Amino acid sequence: MKKFLTVMMIFVLIFTMISCNTETGTNPVENTTENIVEETTEETTEETTEEVTEEETTEEATEEATEEATEEATEEEEKEVQYIQINPQELSEENRPLVTIEMADGQMIKIRLVPEVAPNTVNNFISLIETGYYDGIIFHRVIKDFMVQGGDPEGTGRGGPGYTIADEFFVFDEEAYTVTYLPHFRGMISMAKTSAPNSAGSQFFIVHADSNFLDGQYATFGYVVEGMDIVDLIATTEVNGESPVNEQVMKTVTVELNGYEYNEPEVIN
Repeated sequence: MKKFLTVMMIFVLIFTMISCNTETGTNPVENTTENIVEETTEETTEETTEEVTEEETTEEATEEATEEATEEATEEEEKEVQYIQINPQELSEENRPLVTIEMADGQMIKIRLVPEVAPNTVNNFISLIETGYYDGIIFHRVIKDFMVQGGDPEGTGRGGPGYTIADEFFVFDEEAYTVTYLPHFRGMISMAKTSAPNSAGSQFFIVHADSNFLDGQYATFGYVVEGMDIVDLIATTEVNGESPVNEQVMKTVTVELNGYEYNEPEVIN
């Protein structure tokens, strides 16, 4: 009996110790899981914070780039083109071709060319002169206080050399944002053309009175230096409509290059 009681007491004692250990002890599996969850949560939080920071940085960079582009565009819009008229009286005669028109009555008109404004137009004019193209051609159209026009071998206003050249109304400097041109002042020589773009060929006109409304529509390429009084006589001659009653004939047209080297013109057709 004593042995039985002793065994029972030992059994109870062991059971009690096991129960206490189970209630107060920690579960290694649960603890490890909690640690893993906590570490994963911390890493996710750090990654999320980095992503947010990167997104904010990217947004700031995009905003800055947009602001800079907007400012540049605004500055470009505010930048105005500066128009510069060339004053013929201020031009040097060095390396500048001189054209002489000798009329049938022996009177002379001398014209200084300006290649820097309309180089291909000047080259075309010189090329035609060198071939004798203008010799014997008339000023077929005359309008007092406007202009006198010639250069058509047919004398009708519809003729030409069989090709056309590109319009050269001005010189645009992209860096300086300037437009340089020869205005249609009295005494300027300019190319005649139709209303179609790039339709000038051989016909030209000399401005009798300031006609600035022609600027940007016709290519000015020179100016009269002698014989403006002869232009006045042609402009005031008797006309039938716009055609002189008495033919105004250019006997010969010659050119002194004065060191200027010209190229054959670039033609369109």
